[in-house]
Amino acid sequence: MPRTSKSEEGPVQCEICQAVIQRRQDFPRHMRIHSEKRDEITFKCPWPGCSYESLQRSNVDTHHRIHTQEKPKTCPDCDFATSDPGSLTRHRKRFHGYQPKAKQA
Repeated sequence: MPRTSKSEEGPVQCEICQAVIQRRQDFPRHMRIHSEKRDEITFKCPWPGCSYESLQRSNVDTHHRIHTQEKPKTCPDCDFATSDPGSLTRHRKRFHGYQPKAKQA
């Protein structure tokens, strides 16, 4: 896989596409988009007839719940339920004043 310029701390910039990745631990995931074996590392939705695919298994898992109508993410403050963790966070911010903790760099 291609290399990048890295500093000791702070964001990392991809030398291939110039994208700036804020968290160093997210950089290996970013580099998968440049892989020559992209077709081999792509995860595909198992639902018959669905063509959705992603480089992250968690994205496919969240997408697959659209088909199954499973909503395992529930709000601790009301009866809202969703299949998408991001939707739950947006809901909690909008309706309950939730402020998530900052991610560790």
